[in-house]
Amino acid sequence: MYKRQVLIDREQGGREMLAKQGYHVQPVMTLRQLLEHLVAHGRLSRPQRDEVLMSLGLT
Repeated sequence: MYKRQVLIDREQGGREMLAKQGYHVQPVMTLRQLLEHLVAHGRLSRPQRDEVLMSLGLT
């Protein structure tokens, strides 16, 4: 098994696909966590967060 660290897991299936190929992917954070961090610090509104999640099919 190969280990790889990535900054952000976009939660669109790439992590699982790579696992099937023998890679263990360790993200620093998920996209949802990043968006929540931005909302908590006033850099992104909740409607903007929801729009991003919806546009990526993550709702």
